Amino acid sequence: MKTTQHPLIDINTADEKLLATSLKISLRLAKRIIAFRPYEKIDQLNQVWGVDSATLERIKTHCKIESEEPIQTIEISPSPVEPEPQLSTAHFTISNEVLEESVLATDQKESQVKEKDKVNSNLNLLLFFIILIGAFFRFNGINWDLNKHQHPDERYITDVATNIQTVSSLKEYFDTANSTMNPVNHGSYTYGMLPLFTTRIVAEIIHKTSYDQIVLVGRVISGVFDMLALWMIYLLAKKLFGKKTGVLAAGLYAAAVFLIQMSHFFTVDSFCTVFVILAVYLALNALQITNPKFRLDW
Repeated sequence: MKTTQHPLIDINTADEKLLATSLKISLRLAKRIIAFRPYEKIDQLNQVWGVDSATLERIKTHCKIESEEPIQTIEISPSPVEPEPQLSTAHFTISNEVLEESVLATDQKESQVKEKDKVNSNLNLLLFFIILIGAFFRFNGINWDLNKHQHPDERYITDVATNIQTVSSLKEYFDTANSTMNPVNHGSYTYGMLPLFTTRIVAEIIHKTSYDQIVLVGRVISGVFDMLALWMIYLLAKKLFGKKTGVLAAGLYAAAVFLIQMSHFFTVDSFCTVFVILAVYLALNALQITNPKFRLDW
């Protein structure tokens, strides 16, 4: 019984549907293979995200890279009697075809690079405007309650931040019973040291330590941390799905009403969000470092 052998496909010219059906891969992976063109050798496919060593060994038997045929020249020995013959036009035809193919390949590669640079430039500009819009939403109307202090948790944190004071040495800080920096000495519990200490230190530097002033300092710092969270969301989405998705995620985060509201309170929500996203981002990095074959192919 005869087995039908499928013809090899050229990975530098085949479209995504042909790549997907012939190599038995997803259309998403086929698009990535096309994005890395041209290839000089098949082993370069291991640079494509999603092509591990096992996949490479499987698909390399079904694909090829067309090599250019060398130019054939006709050598004619001159005769002392007969006039020297003219070179055949076939030589010039082959040379012109090779030259045209080389020029077209170079132009195509330059066009792809320019198109990619243009897309990246547009995405960077869009991200810049998203950051500006996010900052406007978070820092506009900081004193929205006109010093009425309507948030109960914010009132408590503001009261503790007003009463604590910076210390002059680490020894004084770790003397918890007498330390002026210990928030427990001024309340029954604390929401966390970082928001309190950061706000108190900044307030002392700019001389805004009164009850009505320090709450505004805390709200500004809360907005700054929420902008950091926006940037972390962009980096995380970019790492998982690409730059376009990262910009989209940043835009959605910048316009989210609840996040804008939380950034206008001197509370711990914006602070916590930064470190939660950072933990996920670092965990993903650690997985990729410890296991180079780890892929998130959605």
